[in-house]
This record gives sequence, structure tokens and C-alpha cells, in this order.
Amino acid sequence: MIVEDISSRKQAESELAATQTELVRVSRFTAMGELAASIAHEVNQPLSAIATNSQAALRWMSRDRPDLNEVAAALNRVYRDANLAGDVIARIRNFLSRGGIKHERIAVQHILYDLLRMLHNLFQESGVQVTVLVSPALPNLNADKVQLQQVLLNLLINAVEAMREQAPGQRLLSITVTEQATQGIVFTVCDSGPGIAPEMQPKIFDALFSTKNDGLGMGLAISRSIVENHGGWLRLEPGGDTGACFRFNIPLLP
Repeated sequence: MIVEDISSRKQAESELAATQTELVRVSRFTAMGELAASIAHEVNQPLSAIATNSQAALRWMSRDRPDLNEVAAALNRVYRDANLAGDVIARIRNFLSRGGIKHERIAVQHILYDLLRMLHNLFQESGVQVTVLVSPALPNLNADKVQLQQVLLNLLINAVEAMREQAPGQRLLSITVTEQATQGIVFTVCDSGPGIAPEMQPKIFDALFSTKNDGLGMGLAISRSIVENHGGWLRLEPGGDTGACFRFNIPLLP
């Protein structure tokens, strides 16, 4: 009887160990799949912009009298967005391999307005009204330009997607950038969507957690890691009855 109990216990322990090993393996593949989806999510906008500008260049070229200035302008935008897509992938790879941050002096206004131009078609197609408030004379940041663009891009696209079910005319996106003495540069992105349920709020920065049906559960987790690696914080602000506001800061470095 004792022998049978020991044998049964060992068999159960063996089966439990096998199950745990399989769960780890499945979790690893799930994380890889989510990460791949997140990267695809990040580069989708520059690739869409490339397609739009390529079509514009072809239209200008197909005219009886091609407008070479317009063609050149469209191709310059294609070149810019292709570089952005490549930089996003390279920086994610370096980030995940702990390759560190590539610090450079950057003007906040420039990277923000570059992103807004890139997302212009998305805003129009989605019926989103955008309000931007940037404090004058902001100091330059010493930060990783592409990683900062990644954080902003993720928050902006998330905001647009959160307002899909809102009625036309009620899809409002606000972006505010200010300087605070103890916090450095503070970015706030707010939408007029349904907001995030209280029970979900503690989990939204967890890897593999998503409020979307087609969840890309790495975006906010990666964004928070990027911000924290710059010495800042990223958080969901307590909001009103509707919408969600995300705020993050990048400290000013000498």
C-alpha cells in the first residue's frame, strides 16, 4: 500500500513537471507571437504612409505633364517613412537585446509633428479630431528619438482604436506637452473613448494583457519599459466619466 502511494505520488509529480514544462514552452511561443504582432503594429503606419505616397507619386507621373516637384516631394516622404520603419525594427531589436539607449539631442516639437503628419490619413479615415497643445520654448531632450517616437505612436494609435465605436463628431484626441520643473518634459495623450474598466486598470501594463479582442499585449509594456529606461514613468491618469488619459515624462539630462 505504501509502495503504491509513493509510486502514485512520483507519477503525479512527473506529470506535473511535464505539464509545467509544456506551459513554459507554450508561454514562450505566445510571448514571441505577441511580440511579433506588436512590432508589426508599430511599423504598420510608416508602411501605410509609404503606400499612400507611392500612389501619389505614380499619379503625378501619369499626368500628361508630370509634376516632378510633387513626385520628388512624395518620394522624399517615402524615403523618410522607410527609414522610420527600419529604425523602429532596429531599435526594438537593440532594446530587447539590452543594447542600451541611443541618446541624442532632439526637439520634441519636431518628432511630434512628424508623427502627426504620418498619422494624418489615419486620423481622417477614423474621423478623429486632434487637438495639440505644446508649451512654447521647450528645451531639447537628451533621449532616444526612435524609442520616444515608438511610445507616442503606440499611445496615439491606441487612442484612435479606443474610439472606434464612438459616434462621428465625438472622437476627440488631445495631445499636451509641457515642461515641469521636477519632471522634465511631460506628455499627455487623452481620448474620448469608453475608458478602461477599473478592474482592468491594474493589468494594462502587463505583457500579454490587452483590452482588445485582437489583443497586442506588448505595446504598453514595451512603452513603459522604454520610458523607465529613460528615467521616467508612464501611467494611466484618473479620468472623468469617459475616455482614457495616458501621461509620461522624460527627465531633462545635462
